[in-house]
Amino acid sequence: MRSNTTARIARRRTLRVAAAVLTAAAALTLTACNGSDSGDTKSASDRRAPSR
Repeated sequence: MRSNTTARIARRRTLRVAAAVLTAAAALTLTACNGSDSGDTKSASDRRAPSR
């Protein structure tokens, strides 16, 4: 019975760590894709000419 509980705890911990790693990777990816080299804070939609 004890090994069953230990296995369950290990599985939960593994899933929690995997979720944290995926969340961190997604955050870094979004940050990297959204960054700009020129330091301009406007988004691409703000830089476009207004439509008429």
